[in-house]
Amino acid sequence: MLWIADPNNSVTEPCAPNNQVLFAVTPPAETDLALSNLRTNPATLPVTPPGVVRTVTIEVDLHNLGSAGTSATALEVTFWRGDPYAGGQMIGSHLLNRDMATLPVTVSLAWNNVASGQYRIFARVQPVAEESNIANNTTSVAVTMPGYAMSFPIIIKRLTPTP
Repeated sequence: MLWIADPNNSVTEPCAPNNQVLFAVTPPAETDLALSNLRTNPATLPVTPPGVVRTVTIEVDLHNLGSAGTSATALEVTFWRGDPYAGGQMIGSHLLNRDMATLPVTVSLAWNNVASGQYRIFARVQPVAEESNIANNTTSVAVTMPGYAMSFPIIIKRLTPTP
């Protein structure tokens, strides 16, 4: 990593060579699976008429923030409607076996029968035996499946009394 102070030489000084330092950052020698960027694809979902359901693709990015791999033969990412730790409903799961799990990787799942409404979607990667930090194994996002809104004009008719 290279840090530079005063890169445009805006400050007059007698010793400019000491304005930069280069050092190496080594990630910890551990396994730290992490999920990020939970989203729908496409990002903007189509308007859904009343009584119609759609299939929505959900995607999440899976990383190993550590520098050590895992001895696990597979990694499982589960997707939930609602918090998995508070009664959420599992939408489905995606299993990455060893030859598919070159990280980082984007994991996707088809979420079927989605009606218009607002949802909180969670993704969770199951911890592995060597996992050093499980706090970043779960992520969530708010998803809105837009529906039609009908509006009617308000007609005000002035009534005049009859004599």
